[in-house]
Amino acid sequence: MLLSLSYLYILNCPKLQLPCLPSVKKLHVRECSNEQLKSISNLNGLNDLELHGSDQVLCFPEGMRDNMTSLATLEIYSFRELKELPSDITKLTALSDLTISDCRKLECLPEQGWEGLSSLRKLSILYCDSLGSLPDGVRHLTSLQSLIIGACPMLKERCKQGTGED
Repeated sequence: MLLSLSYLYILNCPKLQLPCLPSVKKLHVRECSNEQLKSISNLNGLNDLELHGSDQVLCFPEGMRDNMTSLATLEIYSFRELKELPSDITKLTALSDLTISDCRKLECLPEQGWEGLSSLRKLSILYCDSLGSLPDGVRHLTSLQSLIIGACPMLKERCKQGTGED
């Protein structure tokens, strides 16, 4: 059943639990729930994961990133109540592209483990109104080719030439 399914798009089905689907390489989920996020770890062949949140998700569940050893692209959009990213996001060693957008209450990124993201080439942070700084560990992203920061007023102030702390 569904042995050759490689792309899965789920729209507003927050109660849908994902079974083990090893052939799925690309997953897009819109209006997801914590329960659904937990079941994503069943998709151990994922290369590309795009998550569009809901206001009910306050944090990502533990173990969600288990088995995601081949994840290259992670896009996180519209988790408007999310205050922090889990620290184990830095264990996604194959990750080359990370986008975080419209997470208005996101206050911080993980402090530790950035050196583990040795494949990360592109980091985009957009519309994160409450994000006050980048962790020092970002300096360890030796493969980073593109850093895009936009519509993050607190970060903009810190990075202002001549007057900002950074």
